[in-house]
Amino acid sequence: LEFIKELKNVKRSRISEYTAKYTSAVYHIGKTPWAEKCHLAFPCATQNELDKNAAISLISNGCFCVTEGANMPCTID
Repeated sequence: LEFIKELKNVKRSRISEYTAKYTSAVYHIGKTPWAEKCHLAFPCATQNELDKNAAISLISNGCFCVTEGANMPCTID
């Protein structure tokens, strides 16, 4: 977590640079995280980033809780 805080807050770098230091991490260019296996999802940064198809994908991959971390990151669907 400290490395991510430095990467974003100090260096103002992209999160994709995380994979340069932590080679087991995978960054998927142009993809959203909503197809990944998880229990919890926290859409926060962009309006309408989580739509019906993304929600279905989350449920299919084991997610049981979605918590909006901003104003309107999920569509009405």
